[in-house]
Amino acid sequence: MNQASDGPGDGEPTAGYTALLGHHLPTELDRLRALEETFDPTTNRVLTELGVGPGWRCLELGAGGGSVARWLRQRCGPGAVVVTDLDTRLLEDLGDGVEVLRHDLTRDDFPEAGFDLVHARAVLMHLPDPRRQLERITRWVAPGGWLVVEDPVLHLAESSPHPEYHRMVAVLREFLTRGIGSDFVWARALPRHFAELGLVDLRLTPMVAVVGTGGSPDRMWRLLLEQIGEPLTREGVATAADVRGWRDLFDDPSFVDLNLTMVSMAGRRPPRP
Repeated sequence: MNQASDGPGDGEPTAGYTALLGHHLPTELDRLRALEETFDPTTNRVLTELGVGPGWRCLELGAGGGSVARWLRQRCGPGAVVVTDLDTRLLEDLGDGVEVLRHDLTRDDFPEAGFDLVHARAVLMHLPDPRRQLERITRWVAPGGWLVVEDPVLHLAESSPHPEYHRMVAVLREFLTRGIGSDFVWARALPRHFAELGLVDLRLTPMVAVVGTGGSPDRMWRLLLEQIGEPLTREGVATAADVRGWRDLFDDPSFVDLNLTMVSMAGRRPPRP
């Protein structure tokens, strides 16, 4: 069985995040699976190129549906992976030898230099002052170990030739920023932040998602619209017709466009002299 325990900050997630992206919502696991299908190939390639394997001690922050944690367990073996989230209900089937912790990244600490790899995807963007959180988690990386942070930059829709797509992205971005505090541009500065924190061997890998081809990015957005459609209409930022039209857009054979850019940033903590 997984080891599951409460971290020192065992408390409820922020109300905004829970209401919009909480793991208790009926569509959230499907949305996370679509996100995993979209971005896991890049994540796995980045981690493979770092040489992640047996003997590595790994920390997966905000593990969501657990796909990266499963990959790390397969690569590094039982007992090598610690997995965290504010809500761990979707992390109950990771296999033996994975330690699962309820953990509030903004409050709960880990020992300094405790891990050869610390990884977080689509996590820091939702936290207050992500630059400060980045500084904290950098301390958990052992000398010679790697920090990998992946967050999306949502900007390509601003120049889209599809007006309704442009409007949809603008409305959702503003709504999630206001409701959760999500920052959809901060990851653009990750290379600078990593350098300021003294990380070396910096590696930047961007992955641009495409919508309108019937793939997992389309499912990811449809499920998000299904999940937050009622709050959007209740708060008067969109109508029910708007939400239906935006979901139907992904079935329009004439629609294909660029979506978000997932920024994957890796850096190594310098070895001790």
